[in-house]
Amino acid sequence: MFATTHHVAVVVASAAVADEGEADVTLDIRVTSQRVTGHPYEVTLDVPSGRLYVGDADDNDEIELAPGRWLLQFAVDDATEARHVELVVSPL
Repeated sequence: MFATTHHVAVVVASAAVADEGEADVTLDIRVTSQRVTGHPYEVTLDVPSGRLYVGDADDNDEIELAPGRWLLQFAVDDATEARHVELVVSPL
């Protein structure tokens, strides 16, 4: 995971080391009202615009949130070669 003041990147696969079609990852995203249990990784982030963009090099989706501080929790099925990633976003 890489984090700066304005961006958080969760790297789940490197296209440079994977053959074409083998770096496919399913991504489940939920927005909840509070922290969840069972997700080992987390980061806090400020979302002053109320817009959170989630995607990859080819495409992204926009999630509309209330402006403010949010908790991003995530879990992967395999930390070295993730195929499934769960993201949970909740307000702080």
